[in-house]
Amino acid sequence: MHDQQGSGSEGTTPQRTRRRRVVLSADLTGQNTYVSALERLPEVHSVTGVPIQDLPSAVDEVKPELVVLLLDERTDSLRVLSQLLTPAVRQRHVMVLLRNCRSDLVRVLRRLGAEAYMITVLSAEILQDKVRSRLTVNSAATSTSHPVKRPQRASAGTLNLVAKEISSATRPLSAAEVSARCGLSTVTCRYYLNQLVSRGNAAVSVQHRPVGRPVSLYRWVG
Repeated sequence: MHDQQGSGSEGTTPQRTRRRRVVLSADLTGQNTYVSALERLPEVHSVTGVPIQDLPSAVDEVKPELVVLLLDERTDSLRVLSQLLTPAVRQRHVMVLLRNCRSDLVRVLRRLGAEAYMITVLSAEILQDKVRSRLTVNSAATSTSHPVKRPQRASAGTLNLVAKEISSATRPLSAAEVSARCGLSTVTCRYYLNQLVSRGNAAVSVQHRPVGRPVSLYRWVG
């Protein structure tokens, strides 16, 4: 009888969400604001904010699950690329948010294996949404026998389908709304919407609601 009770308790034990370590480097003003924003996420264990030049040493010391870079048009791209090429950083998953940067820098970052997004506006809410989405995917991949994978290369057909939906919409749409129209998963739609943003075909903004977390809305810009 003791064994039966033990089996039942094991079956009902809730699984804890693994909290992740993050290293953030913002090559723009307000780094402390972005560090504080990520520290408020329940998926995050700790956030270490460092200057770009100290990124490799911080990553080697902290050994984070995620490295986040925030860049703008004033960024010295060669300095950033030299940091990303160091062995300590290359072993980590790197997410880069670029505000008003050159599109060729986005392509170079992606060739180096970084998850790069071109954005027109950077806010604490947008940063939280991007990081939460990435950590949620990472958690699902490590807790199941069949890891959740995002597309490695954009499918032209799917990209065109998503582009058609937001270009014909009369108002900005969320990834969930595009998902309902296209018949694709929300994760897939968000991936292709962010592809359109990085290519300059779409723009993303954040809508704050009285209840619940902010929602990213996508609109077509041509």
